[in-house]
Amino acid sequence: SGDIRSPNYPSNYPNNADCRYRINAGSSTRTITLTFSAFNLEGHSYCKYDFVDIRVGFKGNAATPVRKYCGSSTPAPITITGQQYVYIQFSTDGSVQRSGFRIQYTISGISQRAPGSTGLIKSPNYPSNYPKNTECKYRVNSGTSSNSIAFNFLAFNLEPNTQCRFDYLQVFNGPTTILGSIGKYCGSTNPSTITRTTSYMSMKFKTDGSVTRSGFNVRYSITGATLGLTGSAGYTSPFYSSPNHPNNNPHNLDCYYRINAQSSSNVIKVTFQPFNLEKHSRCNFDYVAIYEGAGNSSRLIGKFCGTNSSFSVKGRGQYMYMHYHTDSSVPSTGFRFKFSVSGGPGSGDIRSPNYPSNYPNNADCRYRINAGSSTRTITLTFSAFNLESHSYCKYDFVDIRVGFQGNAATPIRKYCGSSTPAPITITGQQYVYIQFSTDGSVQRSGFRIRYTISGIPNNFTPGSTGLIKSPNYPSNYPKNIECKYRVNSGSSSNWISLYFLAFNVEPNTQCRFDYLEVFNGPTTTTGSIGKYCGSTSPNIITQITSDMSMKFKTDGSITHSGFNVRYSISGLNLGGAPGSTGLIKSPNFPSNYPKNIECKYRVNSGVTSNSIAFLFLAFNLEPNPQCRYDYLQVFNGPTTTSRLIGKYCGVTYPNSITQTTSDMSMKFKTDGSITHSGFNIRYSI
Repeated sequence: SGDIRSPNYPSNYPNNADCRYRINAGSSTRTITLTFSAFNLEGHSYCKYDFVDIRVGFKGNAATPVRKYCGSSTPAPITITGQQYVYIQFSTDGSVQRSGFRIQYTISGISQRAPGSTGLIKSPNYPSNYPKNTECKYRVNSGTSSNSIAFNFLAFNLEPNTQCRFDYLQVFNGPTTILGSIGKYCGSTNPSTITRTTSYMSMKFKTDGSVTRSGFNVRYSITGATLGLTGSAGYTSPFYSSPNHPNNNPHNLDCYYRINAQSSSNVIKVTFQPFNLEKHSRCNFDYVAIYEGAGNSSRLIGKFCGTNSSFSVKGRGQYMYMHYHTDSSVPSTGFRFKFSVSGGPGSGDIRSPNYPSNYPNNADCRYRINAGSSTRTITLTFSAFNLESHSYCKYDFVDIRVGFQGNAATPIRKYCGSSTPAPITITGQQYVYIQFSTDGSVQRSGFRIRYTISGIPNNFTPGSTGLIKSPNYPSNYPKNIECKYRVNSGSSSNWISLYFLAFNVEPNTQCRFDYLEVFNGPTTTTGSIGKYCGSTSPNIITQITSDMSMKFKTDGSITHSGFNVRYSISGLNLGGAPGSTGLIKSPNFPSNYPKNIECKYRVNSGVTSNSIAFLFLAFNLEPNPQCRYDYLQVFNGPTTTSRLIGKYCGVTYPNSITQTTSDMSMKFKTDGSITHSGFNIRYSI
């Protein structure tokens, strides 16, 4: 906002004056309002002598006339929309003089914007110097409090002052310039980008009557909120819908979804059913972009548009990120999607074209299996195999190699004929490359290969949990395989626990044939804890260690369904000198804790004369009168066999616990059914 006054106002204006003023709203989406607080010019029936001429447009005669004013009647306010510029000319002749005029102009409003909107907010006259004695207010409306508004300062040059007393730009989190000040800015240093998750942000630009500068150019942008979705291994979500589905989607939309699978060894599968977005060969207009990772800087899996009744996209790792974008033109009905999380790095089928019908002649098919890491094991199991025979597989063949691509990969073996190959187990390689090639003559039914990727990454933090399964589980494991697994807790003071959820391995009193062996250490050569086979699930195995390893070995005869083992890692040692404080949280807090876990914690105050206090900030466990299912136990001592202070469950916060002691310990145990948000405890010494 600002004032325009006739020369010498409120004294008489001079003769033969020709003054021109331009108001720049910065954008044609804004509203310019002119309010006449005083008006006294020489009168004439068509304003021939002294006048104020108001036009819309950038300059003079090229601008479109609004109205010409003279006389002593104060004009009504003028509201102008859809125009960036208002041009005002004040002209006097050589005779009568009057006190002139004072016009207050205000520039208001940036209309509500959908996510993805962007635009510029500029100081009046930018890049020329802004006027003196102005006050302009700006407001950006994102449409909903779950969206984000960002201000990026492209240029900034205001009169400097250490307290910004003279000319300044002030930014507010809210719809007005009264409350919620974020900052007050002046000088020539561009402020840092300001981002808030809010429905409104406002700005006030105020100048005094002295020094002026070039002002500012601020880009605003509005982004949709990221919808966080979480699931662990075995979880399948309900369906989620795009905005307005099954009706047409809004224009200029940006929606973001982040799926958290809770473990980097899991596989996330997103299924769209249905899917209907504007079609384009490169999906430049409306699209869903899917990334294997937590954000759009991760690896792009694909960009999807068009119409499809149902399709699925898989990604490996803890996160999958989706960006849904629409432009301003063709509407469509959008989509529904659900996601599922599977434990372990993954498995799948590779089949010859048309299987189980005959494959075509002159086929050249290539497949790549990515285990995600060379620390994992890839197993190929042939469930069917029927190709044209030749002594050295000259005509139709399956060529298996290790490595990323084609001829650069290392050959393992080439197969043809009708004998089903034995399973192939590959360790120490991230990629397996398979080529299926046929000539122009004989056709057969082809092949079906089941691949499984087993093993887990090496590093986890306290609270981590996941599943380790035998290849093909719950189907029978292959013959003649050897798989190795390693869990690293990150510290020799942490606990690693193995819970056997299912176990069925060929029985033998000495476990000579098929067996699972568990080791306390990073390798499977020393520190054997036990060797297991048969159909009885081993007891829980818990060790204070940085590493535990497992070796699963089978012979060439009988196979069974194998095993499903849940590993969990819990931190043990917390504490410090008097005055130390920290938080102990249940795994995944404030999301629900996992099933079938046991976590142990220990706080060490240093000496027995110190005190340890536990303050329960949040507490929500499965309730039971005897706390039989999910519970937290607190002990006065360094282990969970020390004196029991209490056993807690339900939703009632336990009272604060204070003991004069060198150590206090806790055990958190859950069963296989209901889960809740868990606990958040502040300890202090």
